[in-house]
Amino acid sequence: MKTEFLKYTGLTIVILLMVVDSGAEARPPLQTVLEEAAGKSHTLNIGRAELDKAQFKRHMVYQTYLPNVEFNTSFRSLDERIQFQADPVSFPLPGGNDLQVQVPPVTLQDRNTFRANVEVTQVLFTGFKVPRLGRAARHGEQAAEWSMEADKQELLKEVTEAYDKLALLDQSLKVIDRADERLEEEQRVADQAYEEGLIPAFDLTRLRIAQRDLEKQRIGIEGKRELAARNLEHLSGIGWEQFLEDTSELSLIAIDPANLKPDNRPEIKALEEAGRAADQKYRAARSDYLPEVYAFFRQELYEDDLSVLEPTRAMGVGLRWNVFDGFNRSRKVQKAERDRIIARERLEEVTSLSSLDQKQAEVKFSVADQQLRVSEETLKDARTSLRLSRERYRLGLGPVSEQLEAETDYQKAELDWLEAVYDQRRAAIDLLRASGTMSVDRIVMLEQN
Repeated sequence: MKTEFLKYTGLTIVILLMVVDSGAEARPPLQTVLEEAAGKSHTLNIGRAELDKAQFKRHMVYQTYLPNVEFNTSFRSLDERIQFQADPVSFPLPGGNDLQVQVPPVTLQDRNTFRANVEVTQVLFTGFKVPRLGRAARHGEQAAEWSMEADKQELLKEVTEAYDKLALLDQSLKVIDRADERLEEEQRVADQAYEEGLIPAFDLTRLRIAQRDLEKQRIGIEGKRELAARNLEHLSGIGWEQFLEDTSELSLIAIDPANLKPDNRPEIKALEEAGRAADQKYRAARSDYLPEVYAFFRQELYEDDLSVLEPTRAMGVGLRWNVFDGFNRSRKVQKAERDRIIARERLEEVTSLSSLDQKQAEVKFSVADQQLRVSEETLKDARTSLRLSRERYRLGLGPVSEQLEAETDYQKAELDWLEAVYDQRRAAIDLLRASGTMSVDRIVMLEQN
């Protein structure tokens, strides 16, 4: 009975462990991290708000043509009534006399008056100012879109760098684990050889020191892994524990620098649109010299206090022409002209810097590719050296220091090779960023190739 109970208890524990293990979340793939980071980024959220503001500004410009409806009320008290005083009227009478009749004064406006009316005005012509400001707002909106794209590409670069850094630490930890397994195997062989009196205690001590050195490296890498995971949590909002549940591989990114040019950089596109917006604003400022045409309609809502000369309803067309405004209009034109110069200079500067950035990225990618090939050859030689030194040590032809030195060289060669792969990936991503062709889909496609 007790045996059966233990069987069922053990089976239950195994099932529970399987359920718990299946519920553990694996490390999210790079595409998920990139998408989550794009949704969480405060910089991109600010960019979206700036884009909304640019759209609102464009709508506000064209709303100038919409009717403006106003309700006006007022109470006015004069010092006296406004009256019209007529001369006396004479009526001739028989006998040559005239009858003088005094006509009472006609009141044109009472002393206390109350007014209430509704007035509708609508702009018909602004001297081409509104269409030009509308085009300027549209270019400003497109500039905001490109600026947000530049911020997004910079974010993708930062996230991929953090993700690759974690993958580099993952693989570095595996290098340490494999080295530790080799040293443990050598430790077992050395213990047996020491018991048989084939090696001195010094060799055992050197092996233990080497194992402790590996443990020290492992502790450092584990700490760096946690920091890298927390950095990814900060960027994406995904819990940092998920990034430590699994490991990622480091693979090379195949890319042809000849097909990448800096012409597509969003920073350049944004400044081009900003320059077009500045041109339209300059033209709109010059349009202030033209008159404005508008239509109006006014309806009096309270007619009791109206004077006999005031209509209850009026409509028509008006023209406003600001002939002199204290040179304010001229200053606006001058300011708009300076804005055009600033936009043009910024575009030329960024275009030049982008070309330089592209060249630097190409050189960096070429250097990383060459260093990777050197690291591969070094790794092959270090692997051969380690194999030969282990055989020499087991045959008693070489000291333990020779084997440990070969082990250290092989570890360093493996870590250097991983670092070279990491550098090649970073150089490829920098090249994509320099050409302005970085996107989530592009990165995922390169990862799958």
